[in-house]
Amino acid sequence: MGSPAWAADQAFATAPGRKSQEDRLNALIAEWTADKSYVEAMHLLQAEGVAATPSFKAEDLFSDPHVLERGAVQEVDHPVLGRRKTITSPYLMSETPARIRGTAPRLGEDSDSVFRDLLGLPGDEIERLVEARVIY
Repeated sequence: MGSPAWAADQAFATAPGRKSQEDRLNALIAEWTADKSYVEAMHLLQAEGVAATPSFKAEDLFSDPHVLERGAVQEVDHPVLGRRKTITSPYLMSETPARIRGTAPRLGEDSDSVFRDLLGLPGDEIERLVEARVIY
């Protein structure tokens, strides 16, 4: 950040101190970032050894070169929405690579299995509860 004078302020020397001066600190950081893109700020910080990454907007995340290089964008077939891109785990593991095996269940998709197999409810009781709109 170019060693601004406020960086040596003892109010910012500890986490509790920074927390107590949060509004002031946020204003100072906002002033520094005002003329920089999030990518530029990230590169400037990383060049100084700061672990920094942007808080992406969703559309930016799907086109980020680092995310794409790590293979973290995966397409899945959703039964209602069709083919969609989603983000997988960013961790690369040699023996257990992260991948998405399916989409989240839709409302009521597993209800019959849960009520019949897991809870042991008889079919007529399940039908009664569905008709009464207690379950879906």
